[in-house]
Amino acid sequence: MALAPGTRLGAYEIVGLIGAGGMGEVYRATDTNLKRQVAIKVLPEAGAADPDRLARFQREAKVLAALNHPQIAHIHGLERSNDMTALLMELVEGPTLADRIAEGAIPVDEALAIAKQIAEGLESAHEHGIIHRDLKPANIKVRPDGTVKILDFGLAKAFTADRAGPAAMLSNSPTITSPVGMTGVGIILGTAAYMAPEQAKGRVVDKRADIWSFGVVLFEMLTGMRAFRGDEVTDTLAAVLRAEPPWSELPRDLPARVRQLLRLCLQKDPKQRIQAIGDVRLVLDGSLGESDALADNQDRGWRRWTVLTIAAGILVFIGSFVGWLVGRTAPQGSSAPPARTLRLAVDLPATDQLASLTGYLDQLSPVSLSRDGQTIVYAGVRGGVRQLFRRRLDEGVATPISGTEGARVSFFAPDGRTVGFSTDSDLKKVALAGGEPVVVRPLWQANGLLGASWGEDGTIVVGVANFNNPLWSIPASSGEPRRFTSVTERGENIHYDPAHLPGDGGLLYSAAGRIILRSRDGKETILTEGRSPRFVGSGHIVFLRNRSLWAMPFDLSSQAAGSPVKIADGVAGSFAVSADGTLVYVGGKPGTFQLVWVDASGHEQVVAGAPTGAHQDIVLSPDGGRIALAIRTPDYAADISVYNLGRQALTPITAEGGMTSAPKWTPDGKQLVFSSSRNNALRNLFRRAADGTGDIERLTTSPNQQYPGAWSKDGQTLVFGQLNSDTGYDILAGSVDALDQPVAVVQTKETELYPTLSPDGRLIAYWSGGHYWVSPFPKVTESRQVSTTAGGGPPPKWSPDGRTLYYKTPSAIMAATVVTSPSLDVSVPKLVLKGEYLQGGTNVWDVAPDGRFLLMKAVPAEPSIQVVLNWTEELKRLVPTK
Repeated sequence: MALAPGTRLGAYEIVGLIGAGGMGEVYRATDTNLKRQVAIKVLPEAGAADPDRLARFQREAKVLAALNHPQIAHIHGLERSNDMTALLMELVEGPTLADRIAEGAIPVDEALAIAKQIAEGLESAHEHGIIHRDLKPANIKVRPDGTVKILDFGLAKAFTADRAGPAAMLSNSPTITSPVGMTGVGIILGTAAYMAPEQAKGRVVDKRADIWSFGVVLFEMLTGMRAFRGDEVTDTLAAVLRAEPPWSELPRDLPARVRQLLRLCLQKDPKQRIQAIGDVRLVLDGSLGESDALADNQDRGWRRWTVLTIAAGILVFIGSFVGWLVGRTAPQGSSAPPARTLRLAVDLPATDQLASLTGYLDQLSPVSLSRDGQTIVYAGVRGGVRQLFRRRLDEGVATPISGTEGARVSFFAPDGRTVGFSTDSDLKKVALAGGEPVVVRPLWQANGLLGASWGEDGTIVVGVANFNNPLWSIPASSGEPRRFTSVTERGENIHYDPAHLPGDGGLLYSAAGRIILRSRDGKETILTEGRSPRFVGSGHIVFLRNRSLWAMPFDLSSQAAGSPVKIADGVAGSFAVSADGTLVYVGGKPGTFQLVWVDASGHEQVVAGAPTGAHQDIVLSPDGGRIALAIRTPDYAADISVYNLGRQALTPITAEGGMTSAPKWTPDGKQLVFSSSRNNALRNLFRRAADGTGDIERLTTSPNQQYPGAWSKDGQTLVFGQLNSDTGYDILAGSVDALDQPVAVVQTKETELYPTLSPDGRLIAYWSGGHYWVSPFPKVTESRQVSTTAGGGPPPKWSPDGRTLYYKTPSAIMAATVVTSPSLDVSVPKLVLKGEYLQGGTNVWDVAPDGRFLLMKAVPAEPSIQVVLNWTEELKRLVPTK
């Protein structure tokens, strides 16, 4: 709301409105104490109401106020009054440089005099470690006496959030005038024409970005025209990223040293640009002669200048803050060189966040790309609601897709007009053109999907996020799922990340951190270690390994694969490649989990020094002094280590890099028994000393998958789970010396999981049919249902005294009292602790001897969407196919 003349803000009386922009409205005001005229910039209400952002702004304003240079408009301080926050600044009379340029090109001598003052102001700021980030003619005033004043110095950085994420990217990203931008809190509006290429790509910027902007401003003063032009903002950004300024428009009488200076300021690679604005000042000053200036810059390697031609048309995709290009290949018969590979970043609107997936899903990408490379779909959060968003390359906004609330994994139909996606309960599809989503099929596992691929034959192959699940094939028109793979063939317990090969070429998928090729005839071959395989039309399989992008040559006709080569680091999620060679991936800092102690009151304490990650298992030793961890890699493999809480030391127990999990301590705390597929075992039982000494001993040689559950109090009997082809998972028990001759404890047509013995060994708790149960042990004569709401979850836990049974849901820990006299009985469960802690995995929580809970808490990701255009040209160079 505009402030009327006469309105008071503390000691300042509003005289009138000067102008408005993304940082707020600017007023002329009278300082009634000092009887002087000042400029007051009233900050946007939403931004000023954010305590974190306001605190950062106040800190930055103090730094900016320390600048004391005649070419920089001084900041006096901050004023808070009437629920408003205002920035007090020096009032600079006179037109802006933009007003002056609007009258035409500025004569060379006058332009160089103005440029020299701009350089002096920038030099002073850079010496104080402050970058302008938004230098343009509209932010420069020229007084009637010729004095230059730079306005809004550093505010582009000052008003961003004091944390990573979309808001913080403002300090690096282009400032674009658009209706979308107008809605964002703290967005600084301007134009894209003055932005350095690295800034337009969303990368971290330094003082060299100001040097670029200085060069653009100087060019415009000398010619009266912008160096980078376009009918639309998108065209302007395209010119910034690929075009050369029209050098022929520079005045003929411009000194050679200034021509060379402009070329050096406007090098698109910041490493080839002039490195310090002080050198610019020396050239403008004439302190360096014509030949000296040129020779000096050549010695530094600044003169390298290559004119690149990009064939055919360029499309530009602009989000709220940045744009990105998509190059197309040249027409047949064209002699144009191959299109240049370009790397760009796409920021989300300030109102959005890229969805951070957790548990088994934490490494999957919430971003997908149509085959024609024209449309991105990503899972984002706006206003606390997770949903899918659609961004076409020729549109400047991200549009929420109606009816996709709760969406997680998304994937395109082959025609690019329909998107499939999963929620926690359903597999759905929705037309991008509009309409309500259609349920393809309710999910039979509540944890959602681990990737999906829509084949040209109209079937969708999915990986299901739960224990012991193969890939399933589902008709896209709806229908019953059928098993597509078998998890028992090699001992994996879950298959995920499927990707169809073109035509009837078969399928790629991941299992236990390995890439599997399933050929046309159903034959399966392990290709290499990694996950998220994708076939690329250049003749490669591209995949992820430990948050790096790898590629191997792959002949589609013979289905022969070559050796893998690492081609890029820093891939926090997964990726997609279009047929036209565009690569999209989730970069930035990935999300993770940290171990925390949590008491019944909800107080959290981070476990000092403990390894982070979405571990497969966390199991406390009997004395509570050590933690056995099945540490999961980004490729879903796992190995076991022991973390000593007192010494804060980690001791490896296994190092196979395959699938090893479910460690269980012997009652004396000296050994660990675990399940492993090491040495091609089919997830059998092994053990090793908990201090990592001695050999690993195999305890069973079964054709069935097994995992340990609990030891008897005397350490002579092990209760464990075993997969049966007829009855699913059953609970068995056997003598430690004869585990290959076990007896059935609980064996029904239902799946029984997670056996846990009470401290005295007289009761067994387990999960079956969607509920937790408790029964006498070793002879199960009766069972009592513990949980009241159906759902899957990790193993139940006994309290140290054996009187309480705890179980975990995705957002709570529940507790039921168990009594055995005069008969077995269980109370109604009560809420003990509420909070979002990791739910996936085999054994992802525990109860300490002192009653505290050991849990895994999410550390939010700081993701960004990265785009590489014409990427397959680079891929073919890095990984030749012949």
